[in-house]
Amino acid sequence: MPAILKIWFDQVFSYQFAYGSKGDKLKNKKLLVSMTVGQPEENFKLENHFLINDFLQTVKKNQQNMRKWII
Repeated sequence: MPAILKIWFDQVFSYQFAYGSKGDKLKNKKLLVSMTVGQPEENFKLENHFLINDFLQTVKKNQQNMRKWII
C-alpha cells in the first residue's frame, strides 16, 4: 500500500470515528472500491481470462470484514 494511502486510512478509519463505541460516522454508508492500474487492458488478459477479476475476488472476500467496521 502506498504511504499516502496508509496515512489516509489511518486518519479516516480511526478509533471512535469509524469504529469503537462512539465510532458511528460511517454507519449506514456505502463503500465504492475504485482503482487504477496505469496499464493497458491487454496486460491484464491471459487467454480469455481477465487477471483483474482475480484481484477483485480478494476485495469481495474482504467485504464482510469491512462491513463489521462500518456497520
